Amino acid sequence: MPLLPLWLATLALLCIEAAFIFSPMERTVKRSFAKLTSLKEQAESSADEARRASKAKSEFLSSMSHELRTPMNGLFGMIELAIDNPDKRNIYLRKAETAGRQLLVLINDILDISKIEAGKIKIEQAPVDLLQVLDDVVSLQRVYCHRKGLEFHYLKDPDLPHVIKGDITRISQILHNLLSNAIKFTEQGSVTLKVTYTKRPNGNYLSFDVIDTGIGIESSKLDNIFKKFEQADQSTTREYGGTELGLSIAKQLAKLMLGDINVTSFVGQGSTFSFTMAAEESQLPDINVEPSANLRCAIVDDLQTSREYFEHVVTSMSIVPQSYDSAKAYLSDSPLAFDVIILDLSMPEMSGVDLLEQLKAMNPDKFPKIILISAELERLEDENDVSELIWRTHAKPINRRELEHDLGRLIETKPVSHNDVKEGNKKKRILLAEDNEINAEIVKTILQSEGYKFLHVKNGKDAVDVGKRHQFDLILMDCNMPVMGGIEASTILRKALEVDTPIVALTANAFAEDKEECLAAGMTDFLAKPLDKDTLLVCIKKYIG
Repeated sequence: MPLLPLWLATLALLCIEAAFIFSPMERTVKRSFAKLTSLKEQAESSADEARRASKAKSEFLSSMSHELRTPMNGLFGMIELAIDNPDKRNIYLRKAETAGRQLLVLINDILDISKIEAGKIKIEQAPVDLLQVLDDVVSLQRVYCHRKGLEFHYLKDPDLPHVIKGDITRISQILHNLLSNAIKFTEQGSVTLKVTYTKRPNGNYLSFDVIDTGIGIESSKLDNIFKKFEQADQSTTREYGGTELGLSIAKQLAKLMLGDINVTSFVGQGSTFSFTMAAEESQLPDINVEPSANLRCAIVDDLQTSREYFEHVVTSMSIVPQSYDSAKAYLSDSPLAFDVIILDLSMPEMSGVDLLEQLKAMNPDKFPKIILISAELERLEDENDVSELIWRTHAKPINRRELEHDLGRLIETKPVSHNDVKEGNKKKRILLAEDNEINAEIVKTILQSEGYKFLHVKNGKDAVDVGKRHQFDLILMDCNMPVMGGIEASTILRKALEVDTPIVALTANAFAEDKEECLAAGMTDFLAKPLDKDTLLVCIKKYIG
């Protein structure tokens, strides 16, 4: 019996120990196990995500390597063919130029995505000629559609503003990307661009709907298409090509323009990408051109956007245009009643070349000046019979400054020969600051061909030293040079030396913030590399006549 109290006391002690020591310890151990299990699952999830990201980036790099090497191979291959076959060099060099531009698009995509990730992209707010943007985009993409056997439709609001505030480069970039994708993933049917303008209490908005009848996208994969390094399906990358960066860049740019890009899609039925952006109406700077009601101008183009844009440009120069939507409509009117014809090369039923042959057969006393415009100028290579009838050619997308320059020459009361122009240019002195030998050789050759006197230096310090001792009419300044860059050199020339000579930046940094930096340093204008000959010459004439 005496053992019973002892046993009960021991049992009570064990219960107390279990309640206050072992139970909390058990709960602690269970919580630790649960936490470890959760951490393990999180680690496995993170590892899976990292593996997916690594795989996506590896596939992206593989795709990027292929995409970069393809145009690079075409570029070098066509240059070699041009060297080996001098009689066909024009054909090969044009194809080399096309490959080079494809390469430039890829490089720009890589630079854009890096700028976006660093938060350093700025959207320019300048007057944008919306008619020019739409004409440039529609003209090029329609050609790509027709080459693939697709129909192209363009619909727009009649009250669309002509000029808005925005970034013309970025708007064009987004539209080209959306339309290029629509064409790439559509094998039959059509691609449509619909442009609408909406006025709201909180501001006005433009909407661009790109509608295709292509392969479509599965609803479960729609979330991936705007992610970097991913397409809806990696197999589409291999089948259709591409770096998978375009939509991601376009979406980010749209958000920077206070808009967005959304998509609806059905497999096998097609997709609709909707790009919206804030649109504040604006005006382009006035153009000082002497009125010339005597200059009679005809516009012959089957594309509505082109007719509207050319009418806009011609009217702004005080020239009254007469537009025709086909070559037959023009010929059935009064074809010999015009001084200048802005003519599209590629038109259905009767092309621009056919129209010129008809005009030639009429044997007019004075043949009108022909300004031929097309996104397919290479088609002229086999048209030797009419090439001598063409006064000027412009490739789409049109450089408005160059077109206005040509029209301005027709307005002048006294025609000026090229030899007279070169003689006048010999009185002009240009300083070229460029360290890259190839880039310098390109600019020097262009300047020599126009008769300009120039001095070439290879860094900003030499440009400053020369600027102290000599007077120039214009300075062409590269921004990135050894010893001293163009930005620092321009600042010294402007502020320390008080040089008022126009300074034009020549730079491969083509972003809006780069342009702002150049202008802040005192530079007068900004030209992005690769340089276009006509654009460079028009810019030079703008500042030194």
